Amino acid sequence: MTIIEKMELSVPNLTKSEHQVYECITKNPESVEKYTILQLARHFNISKSSIMRFCQKLGYSGYSEFRFDYIRDLHSSVFNDKSNQTILGQATDIYSHAVNELNALDEDAILSLCSEIKKRDYIYCIGSGKSYLPCLLMNYNFIRLGKKIITFDTGILYNDLSKILEKDDLIILFSVSGSRKVLQKEILEFKEKKCHIVLITCNPNSKIIHDVDQIIVLPTVLKNEKALIGSSALFIIFADIITSYYINHNF
Repeated sequence: MTIIEKMELSVPNLTKSEHQVYECITKNPESVEKYTILQLARHFNISKSSIMRFCQKLGYSGYSEFRFDYIRDLHSSVFNDKSNQTILGQATDIYSHAVNELNALDEDAILSLCSEIKKRDYIYCIGSGKSYLPCLLMNYNFIRLGKKIITFDTGILYNDLSKILEKDDLIILFSVSGSRKVLQKEILEFKEKKCHIVLITCNPNSKIIHDVDQIIVLPTVLKNEKALIGSSALFIIFADIITSYYINHNF
C-alpha cells in the first residue's frame, strides 16, 4: 500500500484540522518535498501540531518520516508513469529534480564538516559499492589541498580499520540508507575510540542518527524500471560541494 492510499483510507478518521492538512498536501503534493514542517505550517496557515497528528495517524513517528515515504511514493508514481519517455529523459528529469533539492541543504552543516576536516590530523572516508566512489573523489580533491583522506570500502580491509584509529580521528560515512544493521557494529567501535563520526545519507530516519556526531541528509534519487540510477550519484556531487566550501571559506 502506498502512502497516497494510506492517506485516502484515513480520511474518515481525520479531525477537522487533520483533514485540512490532508487537503493542503493532496492539492499541493510538491509542498511536502519543498517545505519543512514549520514552513508547511506557515505556508498553509495550519498548526504544526495538526501536521504531526496527521502524520502519526498514518503510522509515522513524525513529519520527517512521513516526508521521506511521501516523496519516495510521489516520485515513483510520477516518473514510472512516463512510459513513453526515453531513458535519457527519465534520468535527467529525476536527477535534475534531486540536484535542485540540494539548494535546501543547511550551509552551516557543510561548514561544520569543513571545519572538522581542517582541524583533524587523520580523516577516514568510508563507503560501500557506489557509495565508495565519493570517498575516492574526496581523497582526490583534498590531497591537492594538502589534506590526506584515507578511504575504505566496507568490503576491503574494513575490519582492520578500528586497529589503527585513535582518539579525535574523523570518520566520514557515506551510506544511502544509513542502516543500523550494516553500520552499528563499526560505529560502536568508532565511538569506543572516541572518533568524531559524520554520516552522509539520504535517509532522514536513519536508525543510527543518535550514534553519530553529525548527520547531513541529501535528497533521495529514486530508481525506476528503465533508468538504472540511484542516490549515490548525489554523493559525488556533494563531495565536490564540500571541497568548494573548503576552498572558498579559507579553511
